[in-house]
Amino acid sequence: MNKENIKGKICSLCQQKFKGRSMIKRYKVHDGDETFQCRKCDECYSICRLCKRQYEYGTKKEHYKIHFGDKPLQCRKCGICFSRLDSLMRHIRREIKGKQFKCSTCDLMFSTEVQRDTHQNKHLGYVDKTYSCEHCPRTFTQSNLFKMHMNNAHNDKPKEHVCKVCNKVFANSFSLKSHKTVHTGEKPHKCETCGANFTQSHSLRRHQLIHSGEKPFKCSVCNKSFNQLDTLKRHEEIHTGENSYKCSQCKIVFSQKAALKLHQRKEHK
Repeated sequence: MNKENIKGKICSLCQQKFKGRSMIKRYKVHDGDETFQCRKCDECYSICRLCKRQYEYGTKKEHYKIHFGDKPLQCRKCGICFSRLDSLMRHIRREIKGKQFKCSTCDLMFSTEVQRDTHQNKHLGYVDKTYSCEHCPRTFTQSNLFKMHMNNAHNDKPKEHVCKVCNKVFANSFSLKSHKTVHTGEKPHKCETCGANFTQSHSLRRHQLIHSGEKPFKCSVCNKSFNQLDTLKRHEEIHTGENSYKCSQCKIVFSQKAALKLHQRKEHK
């Protein structure tokens, strides 16, 4: 263990407390991390002995907070803990996908293609190469990101993204692709907590509020909170006293849509 990691009687990496400094010196749990260095670009990384994951050399203290911090959400697969639900979900997706992008020069593995390409540029001598936009101050280190920026931000040609099934028009291809799942019935967005599947990513995010316990939608009248916006709107109708849902058969009016549906099931089967 390095001297800078020994401060008094507490290990600065995991906050483990000891009765004396000699006990800290014998505390060897952090010393097993192997460090590797690329022979061509001098980039270093270490392998954590607890979770076997790579972390950037010199960031051991930050990495070990994953294992020893105050983080109540734990990955069932590897045991790593997180303080936020979205961080846990992002970790689970990465674990499923795995590190499958390998540097063709030194065989280092990366989680994303962008990370791999950025690293490979160091071997090719492109570290300082930048792509400057002529229309705005933005600069890019990768040509594919520069081209994407030009197409999205400075393309004068109007592009229509139309659904061939219902002719609905969308602003970009990503929105159109997401919309198509409504027609195909495909549900590509899965909740890693309970296994429920959704056609839209925003539906998944709304559903995940149930697991996190977060209730961001608050009633301005009674301060009662809800995890869904439509639930809040139905609740607020109680305070307004508006009777906006009329039965088409007997003309009775209800303040909530749910009450109207219940009435129709009972009285007009």
